[in-house]
Amino acid sequence: MTVPLIDSLSPKLASFRASTAVVAATALLVGASATGCESDPGPGSVLVPVELGNSKTCAEVNISTLEATLGDSTVTVPCVDTSLEVRFDDVAKGTYDLSVVGRNDEGVGTIDSGGTPDLWVEVLGEGATVGPNLSPVRLTDAPAHLFVRRDLGFLTCESANMTSFRVIAFEEGGSTILLKDTFDCASPTTDAEGYYAVPDPSRVVKGKLLGEMAIQPLDAADMAVGAAVIFEFAPPGPGRDVKFTLSACSQTGCTGTGEPD
Repeated sequence: MTVPLIDSLSPKLASFRASTAVVAATALLVGASATGCESDPGPGSVLVPVELGNSKTCAEVNISTLEATLGDSTVTVPCVDTSLEVRFDDVAKGTYDLSVVGRNDEGVGTIDSGGTPDLWVEVLGEGATVGPNLSPVRLTDAPAHLFVRRDLGFLTCESANMTSFRVIAFEEGGSTILLKDTFDCASPTTDAEGYYAVPDPSRVVKGKLLGEMAIQPLDAADMAVGAAVIFEFAPPGPGRDVKFTLSACSQTGCTGTGEPD
């Protein structure tokens, strides 16, 4: 009996979706199996076009490289005005989170896709090319990142009568609040140097505006322990890490240098 051959060379569908931005994708065609039966979907390629702010050049936003992360894979390419895109090859079928960062010569990610959250890509198959009418991923200023640590010396949070710390970030000049946060004295630190990363899910800490910080130790009744520690500084710029240390903390409060670490 003759078994009809399955047309395994027919192109399959590929789709590429984003919740608030759309990314162009291409998929590669693979051959049929030796038996003539349809094989599992092979790897494809994803092409991520990028737009820098309001159609700026690499020099205008001071970016030297573009770094895109698709799932667990990261690709870094030079920032070239005539080719603002990042390509991923050998992408298996699946759904992937997508993010893009533009870095300056110091390696600081000053511009990113965080202003367009929940970017993702779904690759379903091979052989299709998404049309050029799709929008690129727009990169905008990354927020500054705030970190705070407290030096209790030989004391504990309990013996220092400190339960939490209230953090307020201000614009330069100290009259406009950018962010408020309160973290527990016993909160786990985020790195080996003992800093706590102040969360900023709404990306409100604009590095071009940030210029003052007030950090107030609080007791269990949310009453102030000593005076707030004030820091004043020039705006650090987008994407910068800005770190602060509360020193000599005791039952009467903490001190600080007045400037970032």
